[in-house]
Amino acid sequence: LSGDIRRAEAASAFLRWKEAVEARDAAGEHLKDVAALIEETARASANASTAQAEAHAALDPLRLDEAAAAAALHRLNVARENLDDEAARAETEIRRLTQESERLGHDLERERSLQRDAEDAVDTLSREAAGLSEREAAERERIDAARTRFDAASETVRATEAAFDERSKESAEVDARRRAIAAAIDMAERRLARAAGQIAQLSDEKARIAPTPEQAAALETATQRFSAAEDAARAAEAAHHRAEEERASAEANEQALKAPRQKAEQSLSELRAERDALKRVLSSQADGDWAPLIQSVSVEPGFENALAAALGDDLFAALDGAAPAYWGGRADGAGAPALPAGVEPLSHFVSAPDALALRLSMIGVVDAGDGARLALSLAPGQRLVTRAGDLWRWDGFVSRAEAKTTAAIRLEQQNRLTKLEKDLSVAEERALQAIEAHRAAQECLTRAQGVERDARGLFTEARRAFDAARARLSDLQRENERATTRLASIADALALAQTEKADYQSELSAAQSERAALPDPNVIAEALAFARDAASRARSEATEARAAHNDLTREAQMRAQRIDEIAREKSVWATRGETAANRTDEIAARLAATVSALETATGLPGEIEEKRVALLDQIGAAEGRRREAGDALALAVAHAAETDRAAKAADAASAEAREARARLEAQSEAAIARVEEAALLAQESCNAAPEDLPAIAEFKDGAELPTRADIDARLDRYKRERENLGGVNLRADEEMQEVSARLEELTKEREDCDGAIRKLRAAIGSLNREARERLNAAFETVNANFSRLFTRLFNGGQAELRLIDSEDVLEAGLEIYASPPGKKLA
Repeated sequence: LSGDIRRAEAASAFLRWKEAVEARDAAGEHLKDVAALIEETARASANASTAQAEAHAALDPLRLDEAAAAAALHRLNVARENLDDEAARAETEIRRLTQESERLGHDLERERSLQRDAEDAVDTLSREAAGLSEREAAERERIDAARTRFDAASETVRATEAAFDERSKESAEVDARRRAIAAAIDMAERRLARAAGQIAQLSDEKARIAPTPEQAAALETATQRFSAAEDAARAAEAAHHRAEEERASAEANEQALKAPRQKAEQSLSELRAERDALKRVLSSQADGDWAPLIQSVSVEPGFENALAAALGDDLFAALDGAAPAYWGGRADGAGAPALPAGVEPLSHFVSAPDALALRLSMIGVVDAGDGARLALSLAPGQRLVTRAGDLWRWDGFVSRAEAKTTAAIRLEQQNRLTKLEKDLSVAEERALQAIEAHRAAQECLTRAQGVERDARGLFTEARRAFDAARARLSDLQRENERATTRLASIADALALAQTEKADYQSELSAAQSERAALPDPNVIAEALAFARDAASRARSEATEARAAHNDLTREAQMRAQRIDEIAREKSVWATRGETAANRTDEIAARLAATVSALETATGLPGEIEEKRVALLDQIGAAEGRRREAGDALALAVAHAAETDRAAKAADAASAEAREARARLEAQSEAAIARVEEAALLAQESCNAAPEDLPAIAEFKDGAELPTRADIDARLDRYKRERENLGGVNLRADEEMQEVSARLEELTKEREDCDGAIRKLRAAIGSLNREARERLNAAFETVNANFSRLFTRLFNGGQAELRLIDSEDVLEAGLEIYASPPGKKLA
């Protein structure tokens, strides 16, 4: 079965390697085809680019020809438009000149009419001026008489108004004096009443705010309460400070005991973890129906290798007689041959069941240098061992100590477990003491914190009561000071009010006496009325005289103004006549010039029509040249567009070929890696090169190879059959392999257990460090491959991967930065 498995494994490894080689060769062939395609597409792209450049170069001369033809046609069209505009201007000029000649004829008639009107107006104004000069001499005497009457009436008005002003001034002075005296009397009476009211108000306020015995008692009580509250606040503050100090001391004590507790708990946890791990290992080794002898054996530290070398696998035999292999020896070593002189029996260092007593009494412990010499004196059944594990048997068999055996490891683990149980008991006692001490410190801290809170509350209450007492005392003191200050102010105000009242009484008496001494107002009113009537009559007479004089003067002024106006109007009409005569001559000349210009303009339309006919012939020829140049340019543009499309298609084909080459290169590299991996797997599984595998698999030359699926299925079946065989034959190779595998597994478990105990605290850090190193290495490899692949795909450019968001590679994110050729990587 092992041979079948080896042949099946060789066949599977060879088929896997063969498939990888075929895939690698196929990828290489495809890569060669793509390389030829890339060369072909590159040549096509270069040819297309050349044709594109030539087509675009041919466009410029054609564009220049088409532009020149278009410019010539444009100039002719502009000339035609100018002729049309000139013809329109000629028609417009004819109409304008016709209208201008008609307008000038009307203007000439109007100016001649204005000249006649000006001559008639000058004659009329001359006659009116002569009549006004005759009436002016007769009105001079009437104006002088009216002036004399007006001057006499004005003098009378001035005299009567002066007398009236004197009487008015006298009456106003008396009235003003009377009103001033009345206002002074009223003011004095109001001031006197206000002073009396102020005196009464101040007297009432003085009686109201005068200190009472109750207020004095309240002030004394507030002073006493303030002193008591101050003393209580100071005492509460001192108690609070003491509570804070006690709390700080308890907190420091708790912190000082916290570290030993944590250290004791950590040590206890480590010992428990190590003990539990050893128990699991020992229990996993004790699977079976009968307990092995080794579980009932204890050996002093340092003698584990000696006992294991002496008994070996016999230690795993049972004590139960029903077991396939068991110990059934005597309970004592009586009758056993004595060991050589100076050799101490192993039983002195081993505690074992009675069934093992005889066996242990025949095993001696010696130094390595004495073993060979003393072995010559051994009786049948006796053995010599060293603490390192060297063995000398009575029949001449010798075994040197090398690696530790399973039994020695088991004994060391049992001794370690026993020591751990003792250490664990001590650690539990220490941890319990540390926990109790720390718990007592915590309780002390809790009590100190409670006392501090209570002291803080009492201090706060005492402080609040002290603030309230201080505020109450301050309020009463301020009220008392305010009342004292106000009483002093009231006394000063009362004295001032009494003085002012006496002054106001004196002012009132003086004003009343002055009012009694004023003249009678009725006499003054009669004199004022007489003067007012006289002045009114004089003003009426003066007004009538002034009106008569003004009428005569105004008529004379109007006549003089009219004479001046007539002179100005005569000058204006004369100027108008001269202007009309000049305008008549000017308009007549303009009319003659307009008629001459009209005759000239009438012949222009015929000349313009002849020029238009010749210009239309030139425009037709220019349009033909423009069409020919445009058609040639359109054909060249279409050809250039076709070359652009061809160049774009060629570039796209070349890019696709490069991308295909990059993909095939990646596939080829992967195929090469798979070939190497298949060869490595073949070496690991079959310890042979891939070329030697067909011989191991016993493939015949020229025969059809089986499929890998069939080989893998057959291999799985062989392995299941091997596993199903079980331990039926103790001498079979299969069981020997299983025992070896079990031994290796136990050895590995022992190493893992030892490593876990030594590196328990550093395990997480070591794993994280290793993970970071591997991930960093993998990231660098992937980043380099990505950059190289991007450059191949895009025929240049730059790309990279970057870690973001964290300096720890285990927590960082990933971003891709890429820039095609010609772009800057940002």
